[in-house]
Amino acid sequence: MNALAVCRALGTTVVEVDAVLPQPVLYDAANDIAFVSAGMDEHEREAAADRLLDRVLTLATTGA
Repeated sequence: MNALAVCRALGTTVVEVDAVLPQPVLYDAANDIAFVSAGMDEHEREAAADRLLDRVLTLATTGA
């Protein structure tokens, strides 16, 4: 997955994400999305995406 795919999964745009997140964080998020989406039903994917979005937003605002 690339940064655009991550942004689509998170429901945001590349510009919005690039403004706050370094590329390594985007790549980590892409790997997480690919991992959590394998073998999950729609509700499980939505819950996993919500958790991932929370983590990405935390990284964006705190850097930790």
